[in-house]
Amino acid sequence: MPLPSSRYLTSDVPGSPGVIRSDPSDFRVEERLPFRPRGFGPFALILVEKRGISTPEAIRRLSHMFQVPQKQIGYAGLKDSEAVALQHFTLPGVRSEDADGREFTDGRVLQTWSHDAPLFLGALQGNHFDIRVREIGKGFAERARAILAELERRGVPHLYGEQRFGVRGEGPALGRALLSNDAEAFLSHLLGRPSDLERDPRVRQARDLYDRGDTAAAWKAFPAHRRLERRALEGFLRGLTPAEVLYTIPATDKRFFLTSYQSMVFNRALLRRLPGLDVVWEGDLVREEGTERVRLAAGLPRDQAAAEGFRLSPTGMLPGYAVALALGRQGILEREVFEEEGLRPGDFRKPAGLPCRGERRPLRIRISEVTVREEEGAVCLSFFLPRGAFATSVLREIFKPGQEPEAVLGRIPDLFL
Repeated sequence: MPLPSSRYLTSDVPGSPGVIRSDPSDFRVEERLPFRPRGFGPFALILVEKRGISTPEAIRRLSHMFQVPQKQIGYAGLKDSEAVALQHFTLPGVRSEDADGREFTDGRVLQTWSHDAPLFLGALQGNHFDIRVREIGKGFAERARAILAELERRGVPHLYGEQRFGVRGEGPALGRALLSNDAEAFLSHLLGRPSDLERDPRVRQARDLYDRGDTAAAWKAFPAHRRLERRALEGFLRGLTPAEVLYTIPATDKRFFLTSYQSMVFNRALLRRLPGLDVVWEGDLVREEGTERVRLAAGLPRDQAAAEGFRLSPTGMLPGYAVALALGRQGILEREVFEEEGLRPGDFRKPAGLPCRGERRPLRIRISEVTVREEEGAVCLSFFLPRGAFATSVLREIFKPGQEPEAVLGRIPDLFL
């Protein structure tokens, strides 16, 4: 039986043109924590509104304002830089009343509490999004409602979003170079290959200088806040070989690039499964809703009924040395992706000294609190997604890049092909 070929879950409803991110306020995300503040403890838990800056930059500014080392500031997840984001942080040794109402460049503290523990990555219930779409085509609101209703019923494709791939989409290539232990390819993608997607002309100039072989000029051209690129170039200026420069790259950055590559492979395999994300195949490894338990599908009529009630979902592979591959059609699909990438599970055992076990990840995720509101010349989309889901997965179903030639997607690159 041939595999589905549609690139969209909601393929029966055509995409619509529109523009997002005309202004950071057009894209608003509010973080929700899975607990209530304790009201006592040595940490200030603060809710910050940041506008047009990244989470690392917000941490840098909070560190300067409260005189707390950046490494000691806790947060639950990264938030888009080109947005208005309401995000929580913890500050050790800071009284909540001393943080209340404080402002910094492009940000302000909205609420404060005392808390007994720091925030850590992943300590998140999910995010609520309010997205304004401008320059819409005729019938946009009606099509958006139909698409969102189908996503509520069937689930949202659990694709990794643009945050995982870098501004230029360079993350997967960097991760692949690490898997291959190809230092020259890694540094070429890290330091060179200028792109118009990077808005800072100094960064584009620096990348062009590196591609021309002028490492000293490239080091001078990179802005001071581009610490990773400057660190690598300083290694060259000290006479290190590419392999030695690669060794100096921090493990946290290498881990991100490896994860970016894993995410790209997962996306490719997921898109080959469309539109059957809510259909259980024989041989599927399924995960039961609200648990981490993954099991082999058994009794297709019963499991299919559970999938339709969103009590379980088929899973896909985030590749690694210990990941279990599915059987049947899904297993064939996953092995084909491995072969096309020229990979074996063992390649993930210790690339760059960082083992990647891999895992099974649900192919779909629930969307809730959906509303579509029409304004003069615009439509506002609101919805909630649980931890680990990306709003771009919802938006690509609505805009359908590649299907709708007139669609203008702002910064939503179609990195899933």
